[in-house]
Amino acid sequence: MRTLAIFLSGLLALPAGAALFQDPEDPPVEEAPTEGTLARQRYDQRQQIEKDLEGAWLLTYYQPAVGVFDQNNVQGFAIFYGGYLSLTLQAQTFEAEFLGPGHQAYVQGSAHRYRISDQLELQTAAIMGFHNLNEDEEIMFEVPTGAREYRVSVDGEKLELTRVDGARFLFSRLGETEFPTEAADFLDTTRGR
Repeated sequence: MRTLAIFLSGLLALPAGAALFQDPEDPPVEEAPTEGTLARQRYDQRQQIEKDLEGAWLLTYYQPAVGVFDQNNVQGFAIFYGGYLSLTLQAQTFEAEFLGPGHQAYVQGSAHRYRISDQLELQTAAIMGFHNLNEDEEIMFEVPTGAREYRVSVDGEKLELTRVDGARFLFSRLGETEFPTEAADFLDTTRGR
């Protein structure tokens, strides 16, 4: 009988214990402030920015906070969706070295949660990521929940993000896409079709 009681109490505790290792529940839906108030105006602005951010964006310009590489030779891509941000950057430098031309590649890949704050700033919290955007060119890993904040401006098809340290990102919105015919043909060929 005692074994049965221990077994049953373990079964009852299982859902509570399992919940500790899962993502937290969705936050409660925020109630809109009263119409005509400053709080409502900020709420509406925040909702509009969140709506305008959703989608895929191509980096068109990057001004790094520290001049580790040529800012004109940077490519990047960002996806904002459902409170998640995926960001990928790559850059190259070409410098003369003692034994000839030098080439260095820089990369950053990361996933974040994001929100728009009451001050209409984009706030991010890292889930995971890595980069070598430093003087030593060594891969460094993002600290989970590492936070950053950006001034954000979305104007139709253009997105600008600016950090307090001076880093600046300009993006253009990417429209819907289709899978490239060349890639589909290549895959069909490799499968012998």
